[in-house]
Amino acid sequence: MQVDMPIHILRSLQVPSFARDSVVTLGNFDGMHIGHQALLKQTVTIAKELKRASVAITFYPHPVEYFTGKQAYVRLSSFRDKVLMMQALGIDYLIFLKFNQELVNQTAEQFVNSVLFSALHAQYVVIGGDFRFGHERQGDVAYLKALAPTYQFIVKCMPQYDYKGMRVSSTRVRKALLNGHLDLASHLLGRPYAVTGHVQYGDALGRQLGFPTINLAWRNAPPLTGIYTVLVHGIDKRPIQGVASSGTRPTVNGTKPLLEVHLLNFDREIYGKLVTVEFCHKLREEERFATLVALKEHIARDVIKAKEYFEGKNR
Repeated sequence: MQVDMPIHILRSLQVPSFARDSVVTLGNFDGMHIGHQALLKQTVTIAKELKRASVAITFYPHPVEYFTGKQAYVRLSSFRDKVLMMQALGIDYLIFLKFNQELVNQTAEQFVNSVLFSALHAQYVVIGGDFRFGHERQGDVAYLKALAPTYQFIVKCMPQYDYKGMRVSSTRVRKALLNGHLDLASHLLGRPYAVTGHVQYGDALGRQLGFPTINLAWRNAPPLTGIYTVLVHGIDKRPIQGVASSGTRPTVNGTKPLLEVHLLNFDREIYGKLVTVEFCHKLREEERFATLVALKEHIARDVIKAKEYFEGKNR
């Protein structure tokens, strides 16, 4: 991912003067799919034409996560991944706006007044056609355009972004991942689905079984479960092939979701290292086995299948 200029991260509406009189876009941007990318690229293009700063506003936690709880919400991208992609697309300022009861209670016009006008004095607002804002989602594109003359900005509504006749959305990405359709997810995202995180200590079960793993925690409900072939970036100059298990490890009565990756032809301790796990192909669903011996046998088969998969890719 090519990054030219650093992005400025703000966690409040106390914005510097450089971020005012700007071109602003708003959204949850979960997954940063091709529709999100088109919206952000348009924002950057207009900002450059007007010689203004480009500003993206997103929310934390995600509104759905706020109402349903962390364990129920399936988050596609971490804050880090979101920041890196926005930086690569050329966004100057990324504002993480805290989603809380105060924000929930704001009317649509109060939101426009406090955020777009008072804090940013936005010159241009670029949004998708399905964007909703304000108390009980009362604000939409038509409402925003109606308020635009009063608050002195121009509204640019991006058309619906489709893939094979269907709207691109974070929900569609989640369904593709849940059903093991990694190719479809890649098309919707414009890249293979991947997660980034620090390697943490585990209980060494994989090593006891003869298949040591690196472990990453899912902070929300995992977007995909099962056994996968993966490529791990960030350890060496080239990605390292591996076989990964995403789930709760039912054979050992696990409860917390975990991503475990057995790296092929690699056995070096890398605790604490920041890595990116790219999902390539689903091998099977996660299963509960009667014994650890049975689990070990299935892992051995998974490793063989993973090696065959990568050998086939290299031919």
